[in-house]
Amino acid sequence: MHYLCFINRHFTCKIVFVLLLIFCCFSIASKNLKIRHETPVNNTDQRWVYYLDLPNIALSKTDEPFQLVNTGLILVKSKSVQLLAHGESIDIIWSVTSTERESLLRPIRIPLLKGVMGYRVLVVKAENLQQFIGKSTLKQLSVFKFGQGHD
Repeated sequence: MHYLCFINRHFTCKIVFVLLLIFCCFSIASKNLKIRHETPVNNTDQRWVYYLDLPNIALSKTDEPFQLVNTGLILVKSKSVQLLAHGESIDIIWSVTSTERESLLRPIRIPLLKGVMGYRVLVVKAENLQQFIGKSTLKQLSVFKFGQGHD
């Protein structure tokens, strides 16, 4: 799956990104384009920096004044998709793609993580590390229970 930026299908196109994407937004009458995005879980969450840099860099190449606006909303992806699909509270999200999401939203196809999202890394709490030392075969690892979250 690719990571995508999504925008609401019902917005009017206003700005063409020079980085091979079209960014649709808001009313033509606006003097300063405000693009609302969801809020990181906390101020130390550095994962968001990259995702916010992309539209910042692309929009800085245009002559249109713009502002990325933090909404203060901390949302799970399903809620973000719902709000964006209805044109409420947020104007852009970044997410993995699915048929359902693409039917509701307009994808801007940018492999934000260049396929790295498909890789899995085992993360172990320091206090449990001893249990994993020397375990490298499927049979040895099958005694453990593993899980992964979703967006």
